[in-house]
Amino acid sequence: MDRIRSEDLRDFLTVAEEGDFARASQRLDRHPMLLKESVRELERDIGAPLLIVNATTVSLTGAGDALVISARALLASQEASRAPRTHLPANGQLRIGVPAAPLPPLVPRILSAFRALFPRVALNIREAADGAQLRELEAGRLDIAFVHSARSPAALRWETLAEEPLCVILPPRHPLLTLRTVALELLAAEPFILPPAGLADGYVARITELCAEADFRPRVSHQAHQLSTAAGLVAAGLGVAIVPSDPDADDQYGALLRPLTVHGQPASATLPLLLARGKGPPGVVVDRFLDTARRLAGHPPAPR
Repeated sequence: MDRIRSEDLRDFLTVAEEGDFARASQRLDRHPMLLKESVRELERDIGAPLLIVNATTVSLTGAGDALVISARALLASQEASRAPRTHLPANGQLRIGVPAAPLPPLVPRILSAFRALFPRVALNIREAADGAQLRELEAGRLDIAFVHSARSPAALRWETLAEEPLCVILPPRHPLLTLRTVALELLAAEPFILPPAGLADGYVARITELCAEADFRPRVSHQAHQLSTAAGLVAAGLGVAIVPSDPDADDQYGALLRPLTVHGQPASATLPLLLARGKGPPGVVVDRFLDTARRLAGHPPAPR
């Protein structure tokens, strides 16, 4: 991405977020034709089409969808390098809870961007299931919690950062590999490989919920704590695994990975990523972390 202009990335992200060149041009105060040329230049640099444009809508191609997360991370990192250091907290500590399995792809990008902004703030990362994180947060032993489940105590505040698309890893030579996308209902008879519910309660609950929407209950044949272990069991032909889509890691699974739909609706096969924090004023360090997380997730910072 070294030769790609930041302006082209920002133009592309704005069009992707607005889903329309006219609205994007109003937001950026630039002529639509300039935006279209900017996107074409980016497509030439990337070597692939990024947008599908028809008479009424603008949608992302597979390459465009993958670029969105990387572009947000790169722009946030560039913004961090230009941030005036006098406005940043000099030190401090953040106690952050993250899901034990699987780690959402957006979380490491947020942590990396925040580290660039606040190099002297110590990050204490604790891996735990959703329920354990929320209990630690309520007890004041965590400052921030990334979770998949919104079943939080009333004393906590939470917000949805992202809805991460889900994919299925299929065994080699599986008949469904002939499809470009796989309907979840076609996996009803397949053995599933999932992490233990006690380790990843929110994630397992979401998979179970989606399977119920597809009119079946998943038959769990094996439990795997790590995503790499689950992928290895799938490669051995022992079942299928459902994982969040991650443009930086999807090449690991290559031809065995397929996007998921539920009853033909790809937008419904997602895993929510929620950010929870304790009740009360967040403090400057937590406040800046929230801004960083929202920016990386494509949300504007909340007004102060």
